[in-house]
Order: sequence, then structure tokens, then C-alpha cells
Amino acid sequence: MEVLSALSRRQREGSLSADDFNSVFQDFRIDFDSQYRVIEVDQSLIQSAGELVIQHPLRAYDSMQLASAMRVQSILSQMSNIQLIFLSADLRLLNIAQSQGLVTDNPNNYP
Repeated sequence: MEVLSALSRRQREGSLSADDFNSVFQDFRIDFDSQYRVIEVDQSLIQSAGELVIQHPLRAYDSMQLASAMRVQSILSQMSNIQLIFLSADLRLLNIAQSQGLVTDNPNNYP
């Protein structure tokens, strides 16, 4: 959702044409289907997200996104040298993710 939200916002603001939006979004969908791992929401993930909400000024959906990223990073760190990059256009969420030890990036940094 973060990618779609960021792309939609940029299109509404005029910094991304409709054609570019469609092209980037289609590329993302291809990458999502082939390179992303979807994790299930379970009681443990909900509990982790709840703990994040108590510790930080996060919205519920953001806490789920962050808890999910932290779970995936934990799995990746045990399996390989692959580095997860937490992507968001929300600066507060990025700062909290960094405080939790995640590498972050902001799509607004790219024209």
C-alpha cells in the first residue's frame, strides 16, 4: 500500500504523469509477484505491532507494516546477507524504523 499511496500522491500533485504512474506501478507489481515474500498476520505479529504502538507514536497500519518488516529482517539476518530496506514516504515512520535498526529509504527522494 505504501508504494501505491506514494505513486498516487505524486500523480495527484503532478510530479508523475498517468503513463509514468502506470509504468512504475506495473513494474512494481511484477517485482512484487516475483521478489517479495508475503507474511501471514498471526497473533505474534499483532502483539509485536501492539508493542510498537505503545512505544512509538504510530498509527495501527504503520505498526503492522513495521512489525512485519522487523520479522522479515530477523529471518533474513539468519539466512543470508540480504539486507531488507524499509520503504516509506512517512518521515516519522522512517525515523522509528531506523530506531528499530532497519535500513530505510524514502521514495520521495527520487524524481
